Amino acid sequence: MAHLYAMFLLAQFRETRAYPLVVRFASLPGNLLDSLCGDFITEDLGQVLASVCGGELAGIQSLIENEDTDEWVRGAALSGLVTLVAAGQKSRDEIVSYFTACFVASCGGSGHTSGIRSSPIAPTFTPKNCSTISSRLTRRVWLTPVTLALTMSNGTW
Repeated sequence: MAHLYAMFLLAQFRETRAYPLVVRFASLPGNLLDSLCGDFITEDLGQVLASVCGGELAGIQSLIENEDTDEWVRGAALSGLVTLVAAGQKSRDEIVSYFTACFVASCGGSGHTSGIRSSPIAPTFTPKNCSTISSRLTRRVWLTPVTLALTMSNGTW
């Protein structure tokens, strides 16, 4: 239990030197993490990552993109990106571009967002079929409803 209090304190003081250690800790196998942390992963890890990252996204992105990382950790890392937007530390456009790149890459695309409008999946981005897109996003890059709402908040992708 002390390790959880330590992570909360490191997050409270926004200790950026803890960032690589928290990312390594979050990369542990899922069963071990569950034994060590329980609900901390789903409830608090995203906020801790956002607090200690100091604006550096590489560690969070590595958790999201690594398919061997526990699915709950990947979701928490996505939540951490949303937290950074809500806190005003990252722009909404930057994070939405990253989500779009993840989605395009998961569909077999290049992962570059510059060609999104000309890609074969671009016509599917309409409010009419959002539930299909939502389930596809959730399965492929572990977007949460909050993350999807952030992405869709202005009605466009």
